[in-house]
Amino acid sequence: MDERVIGGTKYLTWLGAAAAVTFVAAWLYVAFFSMAFMDAEYARWTAKLHILEACDVPPSVLVGDSRPAVNVMPRELGTDRIINLALAGTTSLETFVVVRKMMECPVRPRRVFISLVPSHFPRPDTFWSKSARYRFLNFTDLRELIASSRSVSDMSVVDSEGGERIPALLRAAAYGLGLPPVYFNSLFTGAIAGRYTENSAIYRDVRANRGQYFFQTTYAANVIGPDARLSRFSALPIIDHYFERTIELLGKSAIEVYFLPMPLNATTERNMSPTVARDFATYLAEKQSRHGNFRVLGPLIWGVPDRFFNDPLQHFNRSGATEYSRRLAACKVLDVDAASFAATDACLRMNLGAWSREGG
Repeated sequence: MDERVIGGTKYLTWLGAAAAVTFVAAWLYVAFFSMAFMDAEYARWTAKLHILEACDVPPSVLVGDSRPAVNVMPRELGTDRIINLALAGTTSLETFVVVRKMMECPVRPRRVFISLVPSHFPRPDTFWSKSARYRFLNFTDLRELIASSRSVSDMSVVDSEGGERIPALLRAAAYGLGLPPVYFNSLFTGAIAGRYTENSAIYRDVRANRGQYFFQTTYAANVIGPDARLSRFSALPIIDHYFERTIELLGKSAIEVYFLPMPLNATTERNMSPTVARDFATYLAEKQSRHGNFRVLGPLIWGVPDRFFNDPLQHFNRSGATEYSRRLAACKVLDVDAASFAATDACLRMNLGAWSREGG
C-alpha cells in the first residue's frame, strides 16, 4: 500500500481519536463542573434540586414560577415550616416535576402552595433554555413530555424556542444526556470556569434562605407587566394536563393544595383585561369544583404600589417581599387547612386589600 495512504489513514485515526477524547472530556466537564460556567439562574435551580434530593420537606412547600421564588421569604414565615421551591420561567410542567420528586421522599408536606402567573398558562416560557438545559428534567422526563404532548395533541412546549426544526427525541437526547454542544455558548460566555465563585455564593445564599432569592438587577417597575399584555386567557392543553396531574398526585396523599396568587404592580393591575381576569378566575374555579383538595387562597388579581417592585416582571424588591411575607404570616397561612380556610382567606383578602389601596 502507498505510504502516503498509510500515513493519511494513521493521521485520520489519530485525529478521530483526539476528537473523541476531547468530546468525552467536554462531556464530563459539563456533567460535573457546570457551576463553573453556567449562568446565575443555574446555581439557584441547582440549590433547589439539592434541597429536593436531600428530602428537606417541611409541613408547607411553595412551588411555582419566579414571582413566588422572589416574593415569599421563609425567614419571615418560619424558617423550619416552609421551603420555597419555586423556579424562574416555569409553568405547571416544572411544578409537576418538583412535586413528583418531592413525593418520592419519606416525609411529605401537609400542604402545598402553588403560584403561577396567568401569562404562564397560554404559552411556554423558557423550558429548553432553563428546565431542560439545567438538567432539572432527565431524558426519561423529556421522553414523557413528548408522549404526553402527543396524547393531548399539543406540541407547543416541545416545539418552543426553535424546537420545531429538530426531531423531538433527538433534542430530548441532546439535553437529557447533557451533550456538550448544548452548553457551548455558556462555556464561551462563562470563560470555561469564570463563574464558579459567583455561582457558589448564589448557591449558598439560596440554601441559607430556604429557596428564596432576589434578582441582582434593578429596572423601572412602573411599567405594564406581561399579564396585562394578554388579550385573552386560555390554558394550553399540555399546561393544563400537568396542572391537573399535579393536583391529582397531591390529592392521592390527601395533601391540601392552595393556589396563592402573586400581586401585580399598580400600573399592571390598572391595565389588566377584565376578560382575562374573569377567564382566569373561571379556570381556577373549575379546578376547585372538581378537586376537593384544591382551593384558591386570597385575592386573585390584585396590585400594590409600584415602589415595592424591582422590575417590570413583577418581582418584589426587598421591602416588598418583606412586607408581603409578613402579611402572609399575620394571617397564619402556614396553619391553613380545610377547617380554617375560610378564616385565612378572609384575613388575606382584608389584609392584602388594605395594602392594595395604599397610594404611592
